[in-house]
Amino acid sequence: MCWIVATIGKNNPEPILYSGLKNLEYRGYDSAGFLTVEENGTTRLVREIGEVSNLLPHINQINTSVAGIGHTRWATHGGVTRENTHPHHSMNKKIYLVHNGIIENYKTLSEKLQKAGYTFYGQTDSEVLANLIEYCLESVWDVKKAILLALSQVTGTYGLAVIAPHDPSRIYAIRRGSPLMINIIRDGIMVASDPHAFPESDPAVIPMEDGELAILSQDGTYTLESMGGELINREAQKLEIFQETNDTSEYAHSMLAEIMEQWEVIENTIRGRINFETEQVTLGGIRSIMPELLTKREIIIVWCGTSYYAGLVGKNFLQEIGGISCRVEIASEFRYSKQFWNRDSALLVISQSGETADTLAALREAKHRGILTLGIVNVPGSTIAQETDAGIFTHAGKEVWVASTKAFTAQITALLMMALALWERKELDVLTKSRILKAFRLIPDQIRSIIKNTENIKLLAEKISTYDHCFFLGRYYQHPIACEGSIKLKEITYIHSEAYPAGELKHGPLALISEKFPSIILNPTDALYDKTASAIHEVEARKWPVYTIWNREDSTIQIPETIDILYPFLTVIPCQLIAYYTALKLGRNIDKPRNLAKSVTVE
Repeated sequence: MCWIVATIGKNNPEPILYSGLKNLEYRGYDSAGFLTVEENGTTRLVREIGEVSNLLPHINQINTSVAGIGHTRWATHGGVTRENTHPHHSMNKKIYLVHNGIIENYKTLSEKLQKAGYTFYGQTDSEVLANLIEYCLESVWDVKKAILLALSQVTGTYGLAVIAPHDPSRIYAIRRGSPLMINIIRDGIMVASDPHAFPESDPAVIPMEDGELAILSQDGTYTLESMGGELINREAQKLEIFQETNDTSEYAHSMLAEIMEQWEVIENTIRGRINFETEQVTLGGIRSIMPELLTKREIIIVWCGTSYYAGLVGKNFLQEIGGISCRVEIASEFRYSKQFWNRDSALLVISQSGETADTLAALREAKHRGILTLGIVNVPGSTIAQETDAGIFTHAGKEVWVASTKAFTAQITALLMMALALWERKELDVLTKSRILKAFRLIPDQIRSIIKNTENIKLLAEKISTYDHCFFLGRYYQHPIACEGSIKLKEITYIHSEAYPAGELKHGPLALISEKFPSIILNPTDALYDKTASAIHEVEARKWPVYTIWNREDSTIQIPETIDILYPFLTVIPCQLIAYYTALKLGRNIDKPRNLAKSVTVE
């Protein structure tokens, strides 16, 4: 959603801020800006609507500034205007800040400040917070104390970087519910909400936890303390997320590059975890809690967006292979539902970024109630990675652009491995386990065969681009993939798309299908092939357009053959490519679809 970069030291901050913001633009945003401060307190504020590159003409390669803060914004409170773009300043410009999160009681605080004579130039909750800190500064005459006093009146979430121009030798960083981490750089120090902002290729970062305040100094040192004043000593952590996968320069869009490398993502995720010769599955990240996990009667799977559909696939894996009951919940709804929390349950959360706000809220509620928590994330050092009891890293590499593709495949790979690690719970016979592993070993090469032969997919995409609506239909294993195909089409083509279990077609959705409403039906030759085929016949009988994805020569798009439970790995690839090539035909901004952000860090 919104992303923070800040730096202080002997370096010129402007190129560092620009580079950090440029590295974070894949997260999604609508405006960007930066502020720099010289030793004498002189400030320079630059804010622009649109691309981070709009800041480039304003970057001074040589200047005397000692500190700076930068931000990419995705509008929540207030429209997309220069006035609402970060960094924000207080009325008398004694305080400048960048803010991630939402101040829930900003209206009440705004009314209080207006009565005290404060005026506002924009419509954001962040500007209200800047003025509140300045208001508190008038009574305590200490920036740190003013920040703490202001935040004691705030309801909501925040990641903050604050500068007071009268004291440019310090940057104050505060976290509550929105990620921040510190990085020591050459001749300086940085704080950011995402490690990709840092200049080193493999940096050591000091992650901040909720309720912590860091003071970054011009000499390159920092102090970290609780908001109650207790000093904290935390060691730096080396992160692995900077190890990139394939070079994307040969592809027109990063999304296409990420689709094309999914065979390699599977290999990276299983490397060192599955031994196909001995048929052993070893997951070091959950080994310590495995005895406790084996006593659980249920796993509650909580996710958002594409990760929710991965959870539906994982539910089938865990129930059929792992032998444990599962239910899948949408995180944004789950946190408000009246749950019956059972100590015989475990909570499994998944997030590409490890920072999804709704998912984190569910995780924290479970921990508060003493429930065993597990996570599947792609970012070591992320909040979910730190706060769960155990988990699995997917090793998908950096997923750059908004529409998630390879992260989905990595997530269902991790879920399959988790199910196999639990297989003894169901006393799965050795022949069944062997059959699954032998078939799964072929999946990367089978994906490669699909992405090498895309002509039929391109032809279908050209047809889909002429419609305003589309249905994706599938049964059981294929229903989650129909949902994933539908959301991808929505996200990057802006075509209205729906997904339904194929067996539900006659229970209402059939009324929508017409010559202007095509159906894409996923029907590999699994146990429900004949059942799904009846849905195809229902559409064909009315001479309405229907297109099929299955492992037969008479399909619209043919995929290789595998065992029933593994078909989702293969059917999802054509669905992603249909969305991509349809968007390409329509001239959409594929890597940056409108109104969407890579990681939703606010409710």
